[in-house]
Amino acid sequence: MGNNCNIKEQAWDEQLVWDLVKGKIGYAELFNITVGELYAIAQIGYNYMLSGKLEEACTIYEGLVVLRPEDPYFRMTLGNIYLNKGMIKEAIESYDKALDILPDFITALVNRGLAYFIAADYQKAKHDFKRAIDKAGERDDVLKAKIAELLHLVE
Repeated sequence: MGNNCNIKEQAWDEQLVWDLVKGKIGYAELFNITVGELYAIAQIGYNYMLSGKLEEACTIYEGLVVLRPEDPYFRMTLGNIYLNKGMIKEAIESYDKALDILPDFITALVNRGLAYFIAADYQKAKHDFKRAIDKAGERDDVLKAKIAELLHLVE
């Protein structure tokens, strides 16, 4: 019996496929989509988010996470979209993944703290806000002051 599929045969680099299966690379690398191209798509999604088109933004960022799962910005922004949609559990999971990739990602820490605050988990919110202040260090007194205001809400 012949193959009746109309799928065009493509020569795949076996190592790339194994790297994809093992989670070492994302689909973007497999299909040679550049980081610049992904961030151009991300900008479109971000604009959707800012204009309140959360479903469109969500679709774009969920796709970006599939294409480049190791990008903490995509995961953090997807968490922000989930948070804006009221999907608190999903937001926290997305922030968790961003922080697994980049543990010192202050924005993800603050936003996860906000998600915990909304979920009335004040201990975890307090922990994230304190950790964000510690990570900010001497870099940004304005940022630290804003995080301290949030921390004050949970103390």
